[in-house]
Order: sequence, then C-alpha cells, then structure tokens
Amino acid sequence: MVGAGGNDAFRRFDPATLRGRLAALLAPLAETGALVVTIGLFDLARSGLVPPEHAPGMAARFDELDALTADLTRALGGVHVDTHHHRLAADPAIYAADRVHANARGHAVAFAAITAALARRPGTVAPAEGPGPGASAGGG
Repeated sequence: MVGAGGNDAFRRFDPATLRGRLAALLAPLAETGALVVTIGLFDLARSGLVPPEHAPGMAARFDELDALTADLTRALGGVHVDTHHHRLAADPAIYAADRVHANARGHAVAFAAITAALARRPGTVAPAEGPGPGASAGGG
C-alpha cells in the first residue's frame, strides 16, 4: 500500500515528472506480482483549513495528483482507494491539529475505505465466521 505525492502537491508540479516518479516506485512492486494499492489524499484544500488565497490552486493540484495516481495504479493492475472524493474528505474534523495530516477519525475513514475497496475485488473471500453461541471449540 502506497500513499505518496502529498508534499509534491503543495506546490506546482510537472505531471509527467511526477507520474514518472510514481511509476518508478510502483512498477517494480507490480512486476513482482504484488497487488499495488494506492490511496487518494483527503481534500484538504476544500476543508476550510487552507487559506483562501491558496485553496483553489491546491485543490487543482490535489485533483490532478489523485487522477494521475488512480490512472497509473489501474494501468499496473492495482487498486486505487478513492478517499479524495469520499463524502468526509473535506470535513475539517478528520484533520489533526497540524491541519495537514489525518487524525484518528481520518485514519478510521481511510481504513474503512481501504477495507471496502479491497473487499469489492473479484475473488475476495469474506472472513470465516467463528463458532456461533453455544458451539464448542472442538467443532462438536
């Protein structure tokens, strides 16, 4: 699982260069047969926590980063977890006191999105349920 590019998106970036850097990170993983899983960044720019003079540019860069990451991940046969468009992505209550990173609630939202995305993959097996009430551990 890879989360990358957030610091790159705080400033202007060249999409081709960033895609190349992400590909250099992700392609070797995919080549080993690993399932590449990436996660989008929450929508900090639209949370109200970013000064208004910086929010529009940041929003455009984060949108572009998310689209670029999703496209590359899918091209490599991986799964991109779209938390960038999650209904809580711009909720200021999911951000830590530093106003950049997720807090415990934000991490819970991300984990739930990851779990849901992986559970939807074809061939995913639901976890076995334990013995019901009154069942013995020996199966009898």
